[in-house]
Amino acid sequence: MRGHEALIAMRRQGLRPAMVWIGTSPDASNLWRDWQRCSPAHARIQIDPEDRPAMLDLRWVIGLTVAIDGHDFDRVQAVADACQQHEAARVIAVHVAADQHQQHQVLTVIDSKGVHTWQQ
Repeated sequence: MRGHEALIAMRRQGLRPAMVWIGTSPDASNLWRDWQRCSPAHARIQIDPEDRPAMLDLRWVIGLTVAIDGHDFDRVQAVADACQQHEAARVIAVHVAADQHQQHQVLTVIDSKGVHTWQQ
């Protein structure tokens, strides 16, 4: 997992981002690296392929709105479940499929509040 250290430091200062974006698929842009400098209101965390979602320490999501995205539905769902278990205020899980032109097609959206839920 990468990018969470800056979020933990932010939380220790009594601050909280408006949204936490958690990527479960490889991120060529490495958005997790510079989020705190570029857009501190929107944290970006990367879950690495070797990370086991059920074993992650996600206490930093307590009370936050979290959006999870990725190409593997089961992995996205596992991270969403882990965030809910760690008491995130709201969890929005987005399953996307990439085509050969690198355009991402949204296949499923699951919202823990039931407001923004959609399936193709």
